[in-house]
Amino acid sequence: MIEHTDPFYQKIASTIELHGRQLLAIGAGAKEPAFAYSIGNHLKGFPELLIIGNMQPEIAQSILNKLSDQVIAENKAFLNGALVNIGGKFDLQVWDTTIIAKVQYTLQATEFYRHQEYAVQQIILPDPKGHYPTDKRCHKRYRVPVLRSTTAIMQSLKIH
Repeated sequence: MIEHTDPFYQKIASTIELHGRQLLAIGAGAKEPAFAYSIGNHLKGFPELLIIGNMQPEIAQSILNKLSDQVIAENKAFLNGALVNIGGKFDLQVWDTTIIAKVQYTLQATEFYRHQEYAVQQIILPDPKGHYPTDKRCHKRYRVPVLRSTTAIMQSLKIH
């Protein structure tokens, strides 16, 4: 485990030791949506998970916990572009992210690890009709930043 002197990071380390991960939820700003992410999956060799969207923190954290538990139980990360169902009407999409995830969202993970050499996968939720943010029919409340490569986004647009 990484040794920290700051009580904030000591608490994160303690939570990871007890529960396998720490989940952080950050509320929405004036122009930015809320988001939540994991810290601790990297220590097991898996990507940290990030979810962006204005939902109750408990819902985002529940999704992240279920998906992290699944990755650990199956001992393999989700494939880039995987569709995963955790019991809802529609699948969730899982995408490898660009560096933007670490620069704008998972800052405390970077501080905790003291490097950016960890992977982040973004969990994408559809709107109530099953449309994802890259679909122009997606309800505006569900249009969140999608942090995957431009090439991957353009390929998915061809599908719709």
